[in-house]
Amino acid sequence: MRTLTVLMMALSLTACEAEVDDGEDSGGAGEDDTETTGEDITASDVQPIFDDNCVSCHNAQDFTGTGSDFSDISTMVGNELSGGGGDYVVAGDPSSSAIVDRISRTGGTAGAMPQGGPALDQADIDAIVGWINGGAQ
Repeated sequence: MRTLTVLMMALSLTACEAEVDDGEDSGGAGEDDTETTGEDITASDVQPIFDDNCVSCHNAQDFTGTGSDFSDISTMVGNELSGGGGDYVVAGDPSSSAIVDRISRTGGTAGAMPQGGPALDQADIDAIVGWINGGAQ
């Protein structure tokens, strides 16, 4: 009888462990169960991406008033690329936003950005696309 009791307890514990570690989100305290959607991504979330990868070339000293000053990405919204080629950012429409085209090009392709540097991480590209999808606010 004692063996049966120990066996039943072991099975119960195993079942509890499997239930806790089944990959499902239990929503418990301390867990980050939020997903970032375009509506959640703000300019302050993506500005550091531009600061780290773009502003060394696209800055106020070189591009004041052209939309190419990425130290304030709000100037990119509705502002056309110098020389044509569409708006840097079309709020709500990443596929029409020149910035998404440029940062999504593979290295060696004309116009790929950042020029001469490594491509942005996909997570950074996704954040920029999400920001634009959410209205580029």
